[in-house]
Amino acid sequence: MIKQKQFPVLLSWLLLLIVGYLLVSCSGIEEEVVILPSEPVQSNPTETMTPQAEMTTIKASPTTTSAPAQSPSPAPFDCQDYQQTIILLIQEEYLEPLTIPLDQFTQDLCQDQYQVRIKTADFETPEQIRSYLSDMFFGEPSDNLIGAILIGDIPYAYQQITIKYNSPDIPPRIQEFISLQYYADLDGEFMLSDDYQPVNELAPRGEPIFDTHQGETDWEIWISVMPPYQGDPELTLDALLRYFEKNHTYRIGEIDLPRAYIHIQSYQSSTKEEYNEFIEACLSGTLNWTDLKGEGEPQIYFGNEAMNLTDTEGYQAISEGKADFSIVIAHGHPGAVGQITPPWLEENQLATIFFWNQSCSVGDLDNPYVILNSILYHPNSRVLFTSGNTTDAGGFGTNEIGPYPTSLASALNQGLSIGEAILRHVNTPLVSHDARWPELVFGPKIFYGDLTLKLRD
Repeated sequence: MIKQKQFPVLLSWLLLLIVGYLLVSCSGIEEEVVILPSEPVQSNPTETMTPQAEMTTIKASPTTTSAPAQSPSPAPFDCQDYQQTIILLIQEEYLEPLTIPLDQFTQDLCQDQYQVRIKTADFETPEQIRSYLSDMFFGEPSDNLIGAILIGDIPYAYQQITIKYNSPDIPPRIQEFISLQYYADLDGEFMLSDDYQPVNELAPRGEPIFDTHQGETDWEIWISVMPPYQGDPELTLDALLRYFEKNHTYRIGEIDLPRAYIHIQSYQSSTKEEYNEFIEACLSGTLNWTDLKGEGEPQIYFGNEAMNLTDTEGYQAISEGKADFSIVIAHGHPGAVGQITPPWLEENQLATIFFWNQSCSVGDLDNPYVILNSILYHPNSRVLFTSGNTTDAGGFGTNEIGPYPTSLASALNQGLSIGEAILRHVNTPLVSHDARWPELVFGPKIFYGDLTLKLRD
């Protein structure tokens, strides 16, 4: 029973609650809305709210590297000293359930002087997405847009390429594949030629489709993806929550891996001479990643009968967390990168942060079970960045800096982010035979995860 003398106190509290509610409910009149995480993350991605404004901007002030607070601050964040901006283009159903992780992500990126803008991915076509990114990049005032992460089920454009061989006995090979450079090159011309014919003679693999890329073909921004996981919205939400949690853990230094690299190559040699030649290529030749070596010597694994070596030892080294950067150059298909398959991930840790790979078709976004999804999202994986191809292609080209391993490793060693290293490589003119095939070199390449990340000391 409530005593009579308690009524004035209760009435005062009730009035305060009503005033507070009215203040909060009016916040939607602002053109740009700050996401204020006020409730726990929902486990069901379908139980989401519609954003109060089309464009959502999150600005964060640099914070200490402590664990995320249990009760989010009610005040807007303001990243005062940002130098670059990235856009998170998020499928709407994941926006509210990811409020708290995204809140932490924006604060973490502000530490590295990035402003984060969040946009609900309510576009119906790739053309609309490209137009939006172009407006953000070239518009005034400039926020110095450097990259975009596409999160969830986002529309993609397709590219067709024709590979012609020097031998007349080998017929040309035509391929169609998802190409993210449609979003990376914002002022180039992507067109469908008059003599275009679909690969299967019935219809293009996807729409829109282009087979001509010309004009200003440099990439203005980097593009990465965090696609659906195994075609299941609930599994995808759980995967995204895991990803942002391990991203924060890495940024505050709680993932303690050696500053080193592992290089696994599906190369088989039989003699001591072949062994020496391959090692030389890895240390000073076309396969030279040595600027990544950090704390120790390069850990190079491949097969050699004379030296009793196998690449299996390399996969074991990755599982044991012996390096923060791993390079795997191996045969691949949508279900496997070398020896890494879903069953392998069930039995082993993938204990590395950066996982560079260029295997064929391992990033085929039309396949919900493609292996790069598992490499990024599996509970046994620490990977925050990975790469591959959306079709049967390999390599990343040799440019005026050198072969792509030298180009990327030197940029990362100089303190560039993985995204900046990729942009520098793509926008440096190709040389040698690669100069004939820029669309084959760059068109099928796909990147997963957070490209603002850098090598940590």
